[in-house]
Amino acid sequence: MSRLSQGSRGIVLTALVGGGLLLAGCTPPMPPDVLAARAEAQITCGTGNVDVAVPDEFVGVADSVGMALTSVCADQTVTEVPITDPAPVAIVGQTPSDQVVNDFQAASCPTDSIIVIPSFAYPVTMAYNVIGLEGLVFTPEIVAGILSGSITSWEDPAIVEQNPDFDLTLLPDIAVMSVETPQGSVEAMTSWIVQQSPSSWPQGVVSTLDVGEKFATQADLIAEMVAVEGSDGGPAHLHSLHRVTLRYRKLPRQGHR
Repeated sequence: MSRLSQGSRGIVLTALVGGGLLLAGCTPPMPPDVLAARAEAQITCGTGNVDVAVPDEFVGVADSVGMALTSVCADQTVTEVPITDPAPVAIVGQTPSDQVVNDFQAASCPTDSIIVIPSFAYPVTMAYNVIGLEGLVFTPEIVAGILSGSITSWEDPAIVEQNPDFDLTLLPDIAVMSVETPQGSVEAMTSWIVQQSPSSWPQGVVSTLDVGEKFATQADLIAEMVAVEGSDGGPAHLHSLHRVTLRYRKLPRQGHR
């Protein structure tokens, strides 16, 4: 069970050409007829197709929006394309740098203005592949030690102290894996560490990790992580694996369930 959690934001880059994009969620879920009526009141339907460029970690996001939009705007479609393809709308996982914005403008809208929209939230997680360790408690100092490479054993005193009800002996060393390109998840997690325990992470907020094995894509990382017990995926969006998520307060210590 996850003990800690933090939300970060996805960002949409879009050419400002008179259109709009609405991403919304409701809790508790509303009936389909109520959702449709609400959408009709908030969305001005257009015609034709809009391509949305999506990075690997968000594959399926634009398709979901397109499916929901079809029920309201029959003549308007959304097509998800790879992040490398020019498109009038792009989703990125972190606040875009000036270079990212400039590259987007050059490729997708050289004559239009650009708007940057915080559009949705997603959980940032540290995933690990060790059977039987579901529900470990990680403090900011432990997370910092793993991501910096100073903690390489599950028997490290810092981990043992926080998790007295777990048997952490005779396990493989911790192998850190991450994606080689800048990731919003790394930025969010290191931001959290800096806020909670700045002395344990003196390098400040970063978007890539210096230690461990690097992979070209999230898919490559997941494939390797699933195959190697003892691996730690670092910040990633891996909802099918055991994970520790982070939020801005520590919960009381709990035993193994």
